[in-house]
Parts: sequence; structure tokens; C-alpha cells
Amino acid sequence: MYQRPTVGAIGRASGTLAPYGQAEFGGVSFPVRAQDGRIDPGLPVVVTGFDPWSLLVRLATPEEVASRPQPTAPTTPNPAGAGVLKVVGGVVFVLGLGLLLGNVTGIFPTVPFAGFVVTTIGGAILGAASRESSQD
Repeated sequence: MYQRPTVGAIGRASGTLAPYGQAEFGGVSFPVRAQDGRIDPGLPVVVTGFDPWSLLVRLATPEEVASRPQPTAPTTPNPAGAGVLKVVGGVVFVLGLGLLLGNVTGIFPTVPFAGFVVTTIGGAILGAASRESSQD
């Protein structure tokens, strides 16, 4: 899933916006609605707001286009990040299971639901690790 452009982002009309159409921001096409009626294809547009179905845009001024920051190279995710999250998530998950079993068996009673809560947190960390590694 792509992140929606923010207000002030500059893009290009992919086709005629009359007033609905498509515009490209950072190589990704989004549904847009021109505030001022019609915008011809290829012209620069700037995001001015949002409605539930599209980005609101208007024709960008030459000054806005000139002040547009130069695109940077995409950042690569830290390969160690997912590994560290998996280890931490696994440890927290196992600790949660230990708390849960200790509480259920009475070997070491803890606060009610402590094992469940800690196990859930460990599972959430493991889920974040799997999402991080799937984006590689």
C-alpha cells in the first residue's frame, strides 16, 4: 500500500482532469479532483486537501514546481531490523507463556492475565517482524 501524498505535494496530471482524473505523485497514480475545473494532461498539480475518494488538487505555480525538493534514492530497510524484532518478539512471547502457565498451575502466581498480556505483546512484536521482513 502506498502512502497518500501530503498537502503541498507536487505531481503531474496523468490525463485530463475534468474535474476528476488521475495524477502521478512519486511514480504512483492517485485519483484526484481538480478544484478549478479542468487541468490538461502532463501539467503539474499540487495537493490542497482530501475528500473521501480522492485528492483535491489545483494547477501548480512555476514557483511551487521550482521549489519542489529533488527526489532522493529510496531507502532500503535495515536487514538486521527484522531479525532483532524476531528475537525480541520470541523472547517476550515465551516469557508470556511462562507467566501464563505459572499462573494457571499455581507454581508462581502473578497478576491475573499477566501471561496473556505479555504473550499478546510478544505476538504483536513477531507480527511486526514478519511485516518488516516481507517488505524486503
